[in-house]
Amino acid sequence: TMIYIRELQGDFRVRGSRAEDFDFPAAPKLSTEAEAGEKLFNGAANCIQCHSYRTRGGLLGPDLSGIAVQMPPEDIRSAVLQPSAHINPNFQTKQIQLNDGTRLEGRFRNETINTIQVANEDATLWRTYFKKDISRMRDGRSSLMPEDYATTLTEAEQEQIFAFLNTLR
Repeated sequence: TMIYIRELQGDFRVRGSRAEDFDFPAAPKLSTEAEAGEKLFNGAANCIQCHSYRTRGGLLGPDLSGIAVQMPPEDIRSAVLQPSAHINPNFQTKQIQLNDGTRLEGRFRNETINTIQVANEDATLWRTYFKKDISRMRDGRSSLMPEDYATTLTEAEQEQIFAFLNTLR
């Protein structure tokens, strides 16, 4: 199902519908610091809940496979420590108030003249809302990514996360 989901998302690496059709690079041998960063990514920092890499992880945030090729290290650092400074246009949010007073904010996609789809917290469920049921809607101003990694992660942990992200080629 992950392959099908990635295909629907337009993942540029999808070339077929079976796992054996994929040519993912082997995971590199990690330094001690990068290995600790991967453990943080998958554990205490909980990045894996929203982000994926090498076909595993969440679907709410961008797939980080190849991030070290796409962004220089200083941009990766900024994206982690100040996630709302530059939001990937494919991962912007909408703030919605329904006619019944319910408020929600989430990643959106497939907005049409009559409907909009918004994801729940982990993008396992995309809900379609009819615009006739929406009393107010505006673009979100911040990333769904936590803004506090600069204070909740120690400097050493930050460096470990950056070391790991810089191995994702």
